[in-house]
Amino acid sequence: MRLARLMKTTNFSRRAGIAFEIIAFVAFALLSRAALMDVAWRFAGPLSLFCVLVVLTLYMHWRGRSWREFGLVRLAGRKAKLWVLVQSLMVFAAFCAAVASVLIAGHVFDLAFMEKIPQGVTDRWGDVHGNLPMLLLWLVIAWLSGGFAEEMFFRGYLVTRLRELFASERAGSMAGSVLAVVLAAAFFGYGHMYYQGLR
Repeated sequence: MRLARLMKTTNFSRRAGIAFEIIAFVAFALLSRAALMDVAWRFAGPLSLFCVLVVLTLYMHWRGRSWREFGLVRLAGRKAKLWVLVQSLMVFAAFCAAVASVLIAGHVFDLAFMEKIPQGVTDRWGDVHGNLPMLLLWLVIAWLSGGFAEEMFFRGYLVTRLRELFASERAGSMAGSVLAVVLAAAFFGYGHMYYQGLR
């Protein structure tokens, strides 16, 4: 009886620690972006995300963890690398289908906000057209921020830690994984609303 109570307390303490860690890093991401808004509005998102990754890397090193635990691993063999290409094409197809369905649904249900491009998009990227240096700058930012930093923080770190937080004692339970993905996606979407709006 005492052992069961101790295990319950230990499990609660572990989950509380994970929850506190997640809240701290999400708050740091939001606060660092807010602090950068007045200084560099257009680059506040990517800059704050890189700051979060630096602090998170130092924190993980201090805790004896590495990005390997969150999915940053070297692929072994040609088959694994080719499988990533297939998976990437599947994700791209799913992304195109999702975007098309949202745009079509916006038109069918007469959702006005879906028809209008938010002002923040124009303010952020309006000077890219016909400006090769600015286009190249944004391509590098997109590859580093969207292609690496967002994947590491939102998908690698956040989904993994949320899954640990919501892990069920029952084997095969998918609810914790689904909740982890939905919450990480919601935070990811919220992180883009400052310039893209609800659309």
